[in-house]
Amino acid sequence: SWWSNPVQIGTAALAVQVVGSNWPKPHYTLLVTGLCRFQILQLLKEKPYPIAEVEQLDRLEQFTNQHKSEEELGELSEQFYKYAVQLVEMLDMSVPAVAKLRRLLDNLPREALPDILTSIIRTSNQEKLQILDAVRLEERFKMTIPLLVRQIEGLKLLQKTRKHKQDDDKRVVAIRPNRRINHIPSTAEDEEEEEDHDDVVILEKKIRTSSMSEQALKVCLKEIKR
Repeated sequence: SWWSNPVQIGTAALAVQVVGSNWPKPHYTLLVTGLCRFQILQLLKEKPYPIAEVEQLDRLEQFTNQHKSEEELGELSEQFYKYAVQLVEMLDMSVPAVAKLRRLLDNLPREALPDILTSIIRTSNQEKLQILDAVRLEERFKMTIPLLVRQIEGLKLLQKTRKHKQDDDKRVVAIRPNRRINHIPSTAEDEEEEEDHDDVVILEKKIRTSSMSEQALKVCLKEIKR
């Protein structure tokens, strides 16, 4: 029987597009968007298709502040929202997708946030499956909050590392122009300077012994001294 499991969880969805084709054989592709999760309470009819009485899950509006567990859920949702906002605002808000996500945090119902944030933060497949398997909303909040905190700490460390690298680059640029001031010439450089000096002396002697006018001689010697 289809009703073999007394506790069954499903997802209510809205069909947004239906595409059909006859090749290579007749088939249809259905595009849906999820609305909420539900729990089956009672099977009413099996044929021609199952019909059941269900209870919607993940509904924050049904909770009040009269009981301790309900107060805890409200605190968890508020804590999750604050971490989610902190995480998104650490990203580049000039990117359209990031700006849109920031707006969604304020407009979407709080019960939808764990699923959305889990899909965009760095998590393992095992962690994603554990969150999907969590039926109660409190469990989802408790499981996803540590993942948000882990992602935030990772971004803080990355930003700190990048800042240190930029500071190091600035120090290198500031030091480079002064490198020649305290530079100590090597032996090879000393020899090159001595050779250049000898060439200048030889050239000066040749100019003095040449038969040029006094004015031209002064100009040549002046240029050599430069």
